[in-house]
Amino acid sequence: MGLPKVSVVLVNFRGIDDTLNAIKSIQETNYPKEQLEIVVVDNASGDNSVEKLKNLINQIVLVESNENLGFAGGVNLGVKKSTGEIIGLLNNDAKCDVSWISAAVNTFINDKDVASVASKVLTWDGSAVDFVDGSLTWYGMGYKREALKPTDEVIDFKREVLFGTGSAMFFKKDIFEEVGGFDDRFFMFYEDVDLGWRLNLLGYKVIYEPKSIAYHKHHASIDKFGKYHENFLLERNALMSVYKNYEAASLDRVLPAAMALTVRRSIARGELNPDLLDIKNSKQSDTDDVTIKKDALTGLLAIDSLVEHLPSLTGSRNKIQASRKRSDGEMVALFRQALEPAYPWPRYLEGYQKLMDVFNIESSFGRERKRVLVVTGEPLSENLAGPAIRALEISKFLVQDFDVLLATTKGNTLKHDTVSTISTRHRKLQLLVEWADIVVFQGLLISENPWLADNEKILIADVYDPFHLEILEQRKQQGISNRLRGSRDTTDALNRQLRRADYFICASERQRSLWLGQLAAEGRVNPYTYDASADLRRLIDVVPFGVSAKAPERKSDPITKLFPQIKTDDVIALWAGGVYDWLDPQVIVKAVKKLNNPKLKLVFMGLKHPNSEIPLMNAVQDLRDLSNELLMTNSSIFFVEDWVNYDDRSQFLLNADFGVSAHKGHIETQFSFRTRLLDHFWSGLPTISTTGDALAEVIEANNAGLTVPIEDVDAWVNALNKMITDAKLRNTFKENSLKLSQNYTWNKVLQPLYKFIKTATPAADRLLMPDLLGENRFANPYLASFPRLTRSNLISATELLKDKGLKAFAKKVIKKIIGRS
Repeated sequence: MGLPKVSVVLVNFRGIDDTLNAIKSIQETNYPKEQLEIVVVDNASGDNSVEKLKNLINQIVLVESNENLGFAGGVNLGVKKSTGEIIGLLNNDAKCDVSWISAAVNTFINDKDVASVASKVLTWDGSAVDFVDGSLTWYGMGYKREALKPTDEVIDFKREVLFGTGSAMFFKKDIFEEVGGFDDRFFMFYEDVDLGWRLNLLGYKVIYEPKSIAYHKHHASIDKFGKYHENFLLERNALMSVYKNYEAASLDRVLPAAMALTVRRSIARGELNPDLLDIKNSKQSDTDDVTIKKDALTGLLAIDSLVEHLPSLTGSRNKIQASRKRSDGEMVALFRQALEPAYPWPRYLEGYQKLMDVFNIESSFGRERKRVLVVTGEPLSENLAGPAIRALEISKFLVQDFDVLLATTKGNTLKHDTVSTISTRHRKLQLLVEWADIVVFQGLLISENPWLADNEKILIADVYDPFHLEILEQRKQQGISNRLRGSRDTTDALNRQLRRADYFICASERQRSLWLGQLAAEGRVNPYTYDASADLRRLIDVVPFGVSAKAPERKSDPITKLFPQIKTDDVIALWAGGVYDWLDPQVIVKAVKKLNNPKLKLVFMGLKHPNSEIPLMNAVQDLRDLSNELLMTNSSIFFVEDWVNYDDRSQFLLNADFGVSAHKGHIETQFSFRTRLLDHFWSGLPTISTTGDALAEVIEANNAGLTVPIEDVDAWVNALNKMITDAKLRNTFKENSLKLSQNYTWNKVLQPLYKFIKTATPAADRLLMPDLLGENRFANPYLASFPRLTRSNLISATELLKDKGLKAFAKKVIKKIIGRS
C-alpha cells in the first residue's frame, strides 16, 4: 500500500509574496511529488494575486472566491476542491521544513485513530517557539503557553493535544467533512481550537508531532488591519465555542461567567471608565455623547453577535452533544491550564476571581493533566533489558491519564505508538525535570546528577533491583579493594535515593521489608511518614514486574529456524533471559548431561546484553566452557547469541515445552524477583526453578511447575525427566501458569503507583521536617537530637581527652547523646 495523497491548502488574501514563498517551501519537501497537491484559495484579494498565481497554474490548483470568506471559509472551500486523503494547512505567511508532510503522514499511518496532526511551529528564524501545545481557558480562549520561549528550552515530544494551530496542521479529509469542517461563522481565529475541541469530543485523536515543523511570521495578514477587529473575533468566537461544545451542566455555569469576563476585558482594553454612567457621578454639564475606543466595544458587540447567531449555533450544538463520546470531565486534562486569566489588568483580575468564586469554576477546571517523566539508565531500542522494559510498561500505562515522557540516559532508537521517548543527559535532563511534575527513576540517576536531590519536584524511586546485593556476587572474583569499592558505591547510590525520594516502589513484600530496614537506617521511618500512613504504604509499596493483559499468539518458530538440529518432536527447555554471575545455569547443563536424553534440548535465549556498557559476565564464559567441555554445544545446548527483541520473545516462549531458571544460594536470591518467570506464566510455560526466591514460592503455591533445591544436580535430573515424560503434568502446569499470569498484568500491578501519582504530594517528612543540617536538607532527622558542636564544646572535649583519657571522653559523649548530663 502506497503513501496517501496529500493536499496542502493555502488561503491568500493580499499577501501574494508570502504565499509564493509558502508554495515554494511545500514544493521543496521530501514528500513524493506525484502524491502531493497544492491548493491555493484566493479570498477575493482584489489585487494582482490571482494574476501571479495563474503563472503557477501547472503547479497548483487555483480556487478563486468571489468574496472574502475569512480563513475558516477559505480553508473549507479549498478542502472541497482538493482530492487528497490527507489535508495539510499552511498559513500563507509560513514556510515548512523538508519533512513537514512526511512526518505527519507517518503519524497517521502508525495510528489509525488519529484524525488530526498538529505540527510544531517555530518563529520565522527558528529561534523561538510559536506552537508546541495548545491550551484552552474555561471561558473558551485558546492560547499557547510556550509561545516565544527559546526553542532549545522547550521540552518537546509527541502527545495528544486538544488542537493544532491552523498555521500548520493536518487532518483526514473524510473526518474533517464528517464533523462539519471549520465553522464558517468564525471567519478567522479559534476555528482551529473549535475543530480540535470537536474532534476530541467525538472520540478522535489529535496528535502533536514534533518532527513535522513549520515556521511562521505570525499574523502577518491581520497586522494590516486594526487590532480591535482581531479582539472582536477572539471574544465572539470564544463564546461561540463555549456555547457549542460544553455539556449542559457545564454550560449553565460557564456561559454567563464567560460573557461577564468578555465585558470586563473590553472595559479594561478600551480604558473605559467603569463608573461612567453611575448616577452618583453625574453632572449637569454631562452630554449624551462620549468618545470611546473601538476596543471598548469588542465585548459588547461580540455578545450581540453571539445572540444573532444563536439559532444556527443551537443546531450545531444539538448535533455535537448528541454525537459526543467524551465528557467534559475527560476533556479538562487536554485544556492544560484552564484557569489561566490571560490578561494582567488589576480590575479585570478582581472580577475574574469573583466570577470564579460565585460560579464555582475551579471545582470543574482546577485539574491539569500531570506531567510524568520516567527515566531509565538502560538503552531504549527493540532489544530491551529488564529495567528498560519496566520503564516502558510504566510509561504505557500512565500515558492514558497523564502526559508521560520516557527518557534514557543511554541511547534511544525505540519508536512507540503511544509513548514518547527521548535520550537525555546533563542540561537536557534538567530541562526535562523542569517540565515534569513527577519524576519516576531507576538506578544511579541521583548519584550521576546530584542536583536532583535539591530539586523540589516529586521523585519516585523504583528500587525493584537491589543491585548492591548483586554486586557482591558479581565482583566475587576480584580483589578486596574493588569489591569494597563496588559495595560502597552501590550502597551509597541507593542511600541517596532513600534519603531523598518522596515515594518508593519495589517488586515484592520481601523487598519491601529490606527497603524498610534501609529506610529506617536513613531516618525515613519517622513520626511524619508514620502519621501520613501508619502502614508506610504512602512511603513505599509493592509494584511487581508485570506482563501484558493480552495473551501472546504463536506466529513463527524462531528456535528451529535458528537451530535446524532441533527437530519438531524434541522437547525444548528454555532459559528465557540473560546469564548473570548470581545465576546458576551450569547446574542445569550438568543435569542435562547426566540425564542423557537425546530428545531434550536446552536453549539459552540471548547472551549479549543490549546495554553495551555491560560486558559479558564471567558466568557466560563459564557456561560456554562447560558446554564445550561436555561436548554438548549445538547438540543438546544451544545459545542465542544476540538479545531477543522485546516484542519477539513471545515466539521463543510459545515454541518451548517448559522454562528453566536456576540461581545460587546467596543473599541476592532472597530478595530477587526473577522477571523471566513472569514471562513463563504469561505464555503458559511450565517452570522448573530452584527454591529460595519470592517467585519460586508462588510457583509452588499455585502448582505452576516444579522447584528444586539450590545446586542439586540430581534433583534437577529428576525434575527434567518428570517434565519430559509427563505431558499431562505439563498441561496442568500450563493451565495454572496462565491463571497465575492474570495476577501480574501491568494494569493490575501498577495500581499503587497510579494511585500515588493521582494524589501525589511530597513525602511528609520532606514537607514538614526543618532544615536541620544546613545545606543537607534531606539529612537524617534523628541527628537533630544530637547536641550542636560549638567552639566551647570542642575546647572542653579536647581538654577532657587530654586530662582524663579516651575512656572518660567516650563516657561523656554517650551521656550527652542520651541526654543524661
